[in-house]
Amino acid sequence: ASGSFKQVIDDDKFLNAEDAKQAELIIMCSGKIYYELVKNRAELNRTNTAIIRLEQQYPLPYNDLQAILARYNPGVPLRWVQEEPKNMGAGRFVRAALNEINFAGHPLSFVSRPESASPATGSSNSHKLEQAIILNDAFK
Repeated sequence: ASGSFKQVIDDDKFLNAEDAKQAELIIMCSGKIYYELVKNRAELNRTNTAIIRLEQQYPLPYNDLQAILARYNPGVPLRWVQEEPKNMGAGRFVRAALNEINFAGHPLSFVSRPESASPATGSSNSHKLEQAIILNDAFK
């Protein structure tokens, strides 16, 4: 194996400074939903959407996040996307932690399942429907 652990991974398609300035939406996520978002972005041909992976949630890598977000134009919406219900997962922590860096000038919103007492519906059909809604809402 080669390489090293990265706390935050910027989108490969936006590593060039000029490309980063073309982004009209920034999605941030953690975990396997990243792969579904990338697939959905390709299917929708959303070449103006950057997807950033937050690999370490605690302690939040403020400096890395600030450096990455600073590459994108101020005012570009930042959307946290998670599979978990709104009251679970990393969303609440991320919101509180990102307030400390003021989102680097990016308006923040969240996409997730609705609040729930359970992390999963127990029905594969319901799960697929909810997942499709999350992926659709992520790119709105």
